[in-house]
Amino acid sequence: MGDSVLLTVHADIQQDGCPGLDQVLAALPTTMNRMVLDTQHVSFMDSSGLHLLDHVVRHAAARGAHLTTRGWQPQPRHVLRLALGLSTAGEGLRAEARAALDRPPEVTRGPSGTIGDPTRRR
Repeated sequence: MGDSVLLTVHADIQQDGCPGLDQVLAALPTTMNRMVLDTQHVSFMDSSGLHLLDHVVRHAAARGAHLTTRGWQPQPRHVLRLALGLSTAGEGLRAEARAALDRPPEVTRGPSGTIGDPTRRR
């Protein structure tokens, strides 16, 4: 049985995306079979948030891990809804965005990582 990993974003996602994401993803255990991306501290995101989600979706798929998300605030949720209407969005991203809009919060245990500076709020 593999590990469950909780990734928490602690900053709004815009222009500069999410510095440190690649390092956090590279440090995840190779035994990971489940990822949860927690966005409850993200009150704003632009299209950079879609790129971040796509990057995390691809990383989870490459590792054979199941990805879920939780904690979407109103403005980022609106961006996800807009993305669902784009025919150019990748199927993995579309499926995760659609699922994120209706998914109740989850509680997970296991290793975790922090993306962004939790002391820095925009």
